[in-house]
Amino acid sequence: MTDAPSPFDDPEFVEMLKRSGVTHRPGMAQELMDEIGPLLAADGFDMENPDQDVDLENLNAAMGRAVERRNMELVTPVGAARALTVALLREFVNVYTAEDRQLLDSILGRLRPDPTPRHPSFSHLIGVALEKLDAWYSDEALRAALTRIPSADTPAEVRPAISDLEALARKGRAFRSIERLLVQHNGAILAAASAYLVAVTVAAVTAHRQQPVGLVLGEMLSDESSSGGFGTGTAFGAAAAQQVSAQDQLGQFENWLLENEDLAMSAPEDIEVFETIVDSAALWNLDPFDADDFEELIDMVLQLEDSSVAAWSLAVLHDYVHFRLEGDDARSWEEAHEIINDIAGDTASLPPQLQTLLDGLEDIPAEERYAAVVSTPLITGIARLQEWIGKSQPVTGTGMPKRADIGVVAAMIGIDAEGVTNKPPVEVSDEALGNLDLSKPAPPQPTLQVQSAKDIGALRAWWAALEIHAGIELTSTRVYPGAMTEILAAPQIEDLEPVEMFIVSYIREYLLGETDQYFGNIAVRHTVGQLLSLAEVSDNPSAEDPFSAFSIRHLRNFESMGLLEIRESQLFIPEPLRPVVVLGAMLAMTDLELAQ
Repeated sequence: MTDAPSPFDDPEFVEMLKRSGVTHRPGMAQELMDEIGPLLAADGFDMENPDQDVDLENLNAAMGRAVERRNMELVTPVGAARALTVALLREFVNVYTAEDRQLLDSILGRLRPDPTPRHPSFSHLIGVALEKLDAWYSDEALRAALTRIPSADTPAEVRPAISDLEALARKGRAFRSIERLLVQHNGAILAAASAYLVAVTVAAVTAHRQQPVGLVLGEMLSDESSSGGFGTGTAFGAAAAQQVSAQDQLGQFENWLLENEDLAMSAPEDIEVFETIVDSAALWNLDPFDADDFEELIDMVLQLEDSSVAAWSLAVLHDYVHFRLEGDDARSWEEAHEIINDIAGDTASLPPQLQTLLDGLEDIPAEERYAAVVSTPLITGIARLQEWIGKSQPVTGTGMPKRADIGVVAAMIGIDAEGVTNKPPVEVSDEALGNLDLSKPAPPQPTLQVQSAKDIGALRAWWAALEIHAGIELTSTRVYPGAMTEILAAPQIEDLEPVEMFIVSYIREYLLGETDQYFGNIAVRHTVGQLLSLAEVSDNPSAEDPFSAFSIRHLRNFESMGLLEIRESQLFIPEPLRPVVVLGAMLAMTDLELAQ
């Protein structure tokens, strides 16, 4: 008996999947079939039975219906998931109407690709928002208030999507057009545009009626935290309200982290660590929001096998205690503060010289620090990157620029490179020999020929730092502008701290990535030693060290990125950049130590 033809061999079937927004990735086809298999079974197609007679035309039609129903489920949250989505939208509206714009990005930053017990997904927010917008703009009672909706007070990158959404909502077709809208705008942009249009719409009604925003919001977007109908694995009634309450506390902590960026390397990542602690605490019958359980919570974290995860978790708990000490119940958290301080004193003390250097950061005028960081290729290149990305650009499966784009992107940070199919043979040139002499500026180097953008350490680290700090947003196939693109591309002096932390991340990512090279770990440690010496934090490693030559390449990289200079035949870290360079180097060294 001949094998039954696979539907995936049918070009029309494959083309239908593409139109439905399905793209290939390893295992993705099976994931899709697992999700829509029951829907196909309801139409009479048993995908587990290879011997059934399959009419491809009927199967294609059934597949289209199944994918459509699946997509509808993705944008239609119910129960607790809907309550969380509505709660986030209500908070966004309240912050928008209070004109506290700095918190808006942090609220949107809570969205996840897939919903969690405490976080809505991008698709859930889009679905709820567009459902409401269709209803509002079709409501005769709101027509006068919604005659004109101003969008000037919204981010420039979401205005085209807002315009499309408003036009469709006025026809009552925004929700039905989600699939087409996602083709025109990526999910993050569409989610942000949906939230902003909800906020602008509520604000317009509030202004027209001259009523308090809370009253209008209660009518147009009522709180659903106590609604019934919660799905499997979620809470009911009062338990669901507690979930929303926990979400509120997490949101307040995340906002605090964003407002205290000198404490946190990355608020989104820190809050995810804290969420993991909260989930683990439930298994231990502990309440992470109760000071009485804090000592046992510390014991739980200390039992983690991965020392780096334990160290990060303790750091986040330390921040959390400081957050609680600023609240109304500060007195109840004083003992917890003493406990975490004792542990931090044992595990996280800095060398005195480094602490002095970091403490002296405030002594350097902000204008000097700003001028130093914004003149580096790491920052000047972001505006060029923003222009190149536009709405989006394709990337490789690893999220890096495609081979044909390597030259263009590398040039943004001053690197002469090109993507090639085959690596050329290694040759020792006069320029390469001259590069070894650190008493002179680096001579011009020949064009780098690489097969992957990851082969260029500086480009790899820049790309990683951009993703960490939301300068870019990556999917499996494309790169989009990130939430912080505008700020990083044209930073003002009030944006100094996030820009400095971006450079700290670049240094850390560069050094950690170079440990994969030959003698990489030793070379990176030697490089860190030289950087600390240049900042007068430690003694200079011996120039006769046999591994010193391996670190020259790293020092030249930092020179090319404007982080090092050669003055009077000596390497020199510009004073405004010293704390940033040293902090990045020390973080890399700490990661190396924890990994041992």
